[in-house]
Parts: sequence; structure tokens; C-alpha cells
Amino acid sequence: MLCLRHTTDRTTNSRRRGATVVEVAMVAPLTFMMLIGLMVGGAGTFRYQQISSLAQEGARWAAVRGPNYRDQTGLPLPNAEQVFQNAIKPMATSIDLDQLQYTVTRDPDNATVTVTLNYTWLPEAFGERMTMTSTVVAPITN
Repeated sequence: MLCLRHTTDRTTNSRRRGATVVEVAMVAPLTFMMLIGLMVGGAGTFRYQQISSLAQEGARWAAVRGPNYRDQTGLPLPNAEQVFQNAIKPMATSIDLDQLQYTVTRDPDNATVTVTLNYTWLPEAFGERMTMTSTVVAPITN
């Protein structure tokens, strides 16, 4: 009788091992897909925060170079290219600048400056290209 019981335990253990392999084969791909999705989602959030920060910095840089700045320094008001070269580009450390479009506009009364950035991002692992947009309107303080 001991021999039969030992054989039954061995059969149960091998069946259980087979069930574990099947369970892992079903759950592991879903777990890895979720982990990769979380990483890509995190990278997208990082990109969006970076674009937002770049737009804020560009608007701040242009806002402190208003009419009083022009009168005090004799320099013209900065154009969009100057805002990009002096404020946005130096801080754009980990993005593809070829995918970044920018516009800088001032209202006619020189009361506000608007900086809009569009960035086309291709997620690292899945999905289609998506365009992230950030617009900042800053009062001209100088």
C-alpha cells in the first residue's frame, strides 16, 4: 500500500508541475505586455512633460525681452528663431529636434507672448505616431 500511495503522489506532482507550466505560459506574456505598456506610457508622459517645460521656458525667455528690454538694450524684440535657439534648443536634451515644430507670436499691444510646440512622437514599442502639443501664453513683464 505504501508503494501505491508514493506512486499516486508522484503522479499528482507531475500533473501539478504541468499545470504550473500552462499557467505561466498563459500569464507571463500578459504580464510582460503590461510591463512594456507601462514603460512606454511612462516614456510618453516624460516626453509630454518635457515639451510642456520647453514651451514654458520659451515663453518665459520671450516675455522678459519685451519693449522695455528693446529700449534699454537697443536690440530688437526676439523672433521665433531666437527664442528657439536661446531658450528651447539648449533644454531639449533627449528629444528629436527634427520632430519639433514651434511658433512664437506676440499680441499687437505687446502684452502677451504665445509659444506653441508640436512634437511628433513614435512610441518606442507600439502604436502609431502621435502629436503632442503644448501652448503657453505669458504676460510680457519687461
